[in-house]
Amino acid sequence: MNTGRIERCRGFTLVESLLAIVIISTMVVAVAEILISGMGSFSLITDRREALQGARLAVNMMTDEIQSISDPATDISAISANSITFTPGGGGGPVTYSISGTNLTRNTKTLATDITPASSFEFFTAGGAATTNPAQVYRVGVTMGVDTGTAGHGQVVIKSSAYLRNRYYDGYTQM
Repeated sequence: MNTGRIERCRGFTLVESLLAIVIISTMVVAVAEILISGMGSFSLITDRREALQGARLAVNMMTDEIQSISDPATDISAISANSITFTPGGGGGPVTYSISGTNLTRNTKTLATDITPASSFEFFTAGGAATTNPAQVYRVGVTMGVDTGTAGHGQVVIKSSAYLRNRYYDGYTQM
């Protein structure tokens, strides 16, 4: 039965619809910024972790082999800020670790790339003083800086020391 009344369907006005679109757009932009920031952080952490793992592997390999030197007077043939040449205590041929440009090499094999200029070797006597005489070496310090490979992600630096086998070191507290 028609009573003469027209029922109106209630809906949203144009102003209400525009306001809803603006609020939803603002929320989408905010969530997008958070996601982009999170992805950038993940990329930074991943790049630095990979560089750190590569540098750590190279430094551990070097220090393990350097620690096998039993008599520096006969086993170490040359030292410099960029290289060390020695015969490992277990025998075998001479080994040269060298920092050349952006590469760290063991003999002719590249162990790490993207090495920074901060990388170097340091050589210390039993008392902890720096030395350039291979026969006086008791401890070898290794500093390895590796560029992460991505602009803005910087570099990682690892420092380690290798105490030569069968050598008494007076300055354990002088690190």
